Amino acid sequence: EYFADLQSRVSGPALAVLDELSRQHPGLIRVEFRNFPLAFHPLSPLAHEAAMVAARHGKFWEFARYMLDHPDTLREQDLVALAGKLGLSEAAFAADLQTHKYAPRVEADVNSGLGRGIRGSPAILVNGKRIDGVPSLQALSELVNEVLIVQK
Repeated sequence: EYFADLQSRVSGPALAVLDELSRQHPGLIRVEFRNFPLAFHPLSPLAHEAAMVAARHGKFWEFARYMLDHPDTLREQDLVALAGKLGLSEAAFAADLQTHKYAPRVEADVNSGLGRGIRGSPAILVNGKRIDGVPSLQALSELVNEVLIVQK
C-alpha cells in the first residue's frame, strides 16, 4: 500500500521507486494507492477527491501521476481542466468535486493510515511492514523479496 499526499514533492519520487520495483517483478507486485493528504497542504484534500473521481472513470494513475509531476496545479479549475484533457466530462467532474462526493473515501484512507501509525507522506506498507519517506530501491527490494520468499 502506498499512502501519499498528491501535493507533496516527495510522493512522486517514492512512486518512481515503486514503479521500478514493479518493472523488476512483473506481475508480482500490486501497488494500492491510499489517500493521505497532509493538513499543511491546503489544496491536497480536493486533489485527492479529484483523483477518486478520475479513478471511477479508470483514469486514476494518469490523473495522479500528472498531479505528482505538477503539484502547483491543484486548484479546482486545474483539476477540472486535467479531467477534460484525459477525456472526462468537465461538467460532471466539477459537479462531483463541488458536492465532495469522494470526501468520505479520502477521509477513510486517512483514518486507516492514522490507525496504522502513519503520520507523514509518503509511507509504503508491504504486508504490514512500513517504510516512511522515499525508500531506496535496495531497501524496498529487500522488503518485497522477503515477502515473495515467504509466499513461495
